[in-house]
Amino acid sequence: MSGTEVNEIIDQILAHFITEWNDYLPVEFENMSGAFSIPESTSWVRFRVGYNDSNVRSMQQRGKRRFNRYGMITYWVFCPLDTGTYDGSETCIKINNIFEGESLGEIDFTSGSWKSLGTDGKWFQFNGYIH
Repeated sequence: MSGTEVNEIIDQILAHFITEWNDYLPVEFENMSGAFSIPESTSWVRFRVGYNDSNVRSMQQRGKRRFNRYGMITYWVFCPLDTGTYDGSETCIKINNIFEGESLGEIDFTSGSWKSLGTDGKWFQFNGYIH
């Protein structure tokens, strides 16, 4: 797998997310912070697609081997303090519902999880993962 292929997969995942998200809340994408301003008093999301690991699926000669490749979506949800946890939980559920059990071509998403972390500056933070 080349770097170009990895980038194409990441672009496909991001395009799916952007379409399904439909501007629900502002999103900061990885390495795009110059194009994003953190809202003053509105919940927002940070979103990252990462390539994690691979393993050999078939032991054939070089060039014919098959591999399983694994990645993970990581997201962070930030809600204004003193607004409760409902909005943050609903946002995590919405993100997980976009991907859990879905397939995009040869990309399969299995499970997602999230948890509340508590106060981070003037925000209440949740972290989530999708495999």
